[in-house]
Amino acid sequence: MVYILYFNYKNFINNIKLKFNIIYFIAFSYLILLTFLKFSKYINNNYDYFDFGFYLHKIFNCGINNIDFECNSGHFQPIIFLFKIFTFFDFFPFILLLTSTLIITVSGILISHIALILFKDSTLAVIIGLCFFLFPMTSFIDLLGFHPDIFAILFCTLSFFFLSKNYIYLSFLAFSFVIFCGEQWLFSFILFSLYLYYFSKKKLFLFLFFLSVLVSFLIFLYLSIISSEHNIASVLSDDGPYSSLINFNLNRVLFENFFKKLYFLFFLFFPFLLFHEYIILIIIPDLAKILLSTELLHFMVDSHYTVIILPVIFYSYINKIKLLFNRFKILTFTLFICLGLSISNSALPISINFYSNYAASNYNYKNYFSSRPALYDVILFLNVDDDLVILNKSFHKDFYKFSKLKRFTNLDDYLGKYFLFNTSDHISDGSTYSEKDFQDKIKNSLLFLHNNCELKYNNDGFLLFKC
Repeated sequence: MVYILYFNYKNFINNIKLKFNIIYFIAFSYLILLTFLKFSKYINNNYDYFDFGFYLHKIFNCGINNIDFECNSGHFQPIIFLFKIFTFFDFFPFILLLTSTLIITVSGILISHIALILFKDSTLAVIIGLCFFLFPMTSFIDLLGFHPDIFAILFCTLSFFFLSKNYIYLSFLAFSFVIFCGEQWLFSFILFSLYLYYFSKKKLFLFLFFLSVLVSFLIFLYLSIISSEHNIASVLSDDGPYSSLINFNLNRVLFENFFKKLYFLFFLFFPFLLFHEYIILIIIPDLAKILLSTELLHFMVDSHYTVIILPVIFYSYINKIKLLFNRFKILTFTLFICLGLSISNSALPISINFYSNYAASNYNYKNYFSSRPALYDVILFLNVDDDLVILNKSFHKDFYKFSKLKRFTNLDDYLGKYFLFNTSDHISDGSTYSEKDFQDKIKNSLLFLHNNCELKYNNDGFLLFKC
């Protein structure tokens, strides 16, 4: 098919003209489709506690119970304060789900506008927009539900939009908002300040570079004081994601998950082998995270830990393509690659994942439209004041209302708590556990609970213990 397009119908292809307004139709279609899938998944209790359930519960506690400390515990993410006002409405979870899809949709439209500005060709701009919405990373990030990191995509894309119009100061201002989405984006913020100095040759941006370094230091200092869970010391600890690197266990760092890391990098860069070398430097921290970490979620395509790579790759690619003469052919080829990747492995209904019970089964249609009746029953044994500990895939859509809700990590201080386990949840949700280690841990924990606690509910693989 590619051969026919490129060699048999050159004249036909060269005469294709697409109106830019088509991208709005594509974006709106994406918005409706992904919102429908996410709402269905939530209503049918198919979202996990990690990470959507965690932030749902966190923001609800911050708003309803007026626990402001809860909003900034663990990570530096002031952006979530914006949602406190919505916690008083029953449709609060749907606001979060819709927000993340709106952010992705608007970012896709901005990417298309950037292409239109730099290419001055509506057809090429529409093709870039199509690539964005078909690119697997886009739908994977969106289907996570909600995560504050997703705002970094919008601020980064908006910054590139201003930069493409040569509004350098607005570009810096827009990018600076990423620091409110999470401390992990501070390094990219520093490198972006340095890139603007290179781009503009203005000494002011050299000053802003040093200012960004100071701000980053103060935020990390603040986190080290208020949080023992996600500060620098914990990240570099013996059981942290970079412990092997610190201990010079390079064999584990480089080879233990070599093919998974290679697969991730292939998915990121294969459609965009041409990129602007200076712009791509902004994501050096994320590339280092992929290559040096032993945390599985740091190098998974369907993870939020490297979301800022998405707009950077597209902006870098557009800037490189604008320098070439055969842009239409290259972009058409990129579109076919994105389509192929989307069919082979994405969260969209055109993907085999949507119909497969095996490969990436988390994105099977059953995870959107099939309910989990046992979870509807288990909540009858609980009330919102109970101290509840759950395994990741045991999240009921109303659990976020519980004042005390935690994900299962260990059995320390188990007395007075409820433990809800889903025995089919055999995959570790990231962390440094292997699948076998995680299964062994759950098996030993269940044995302990059977011997020391009362089994209150047992149905369809769901076990509720009262200790």
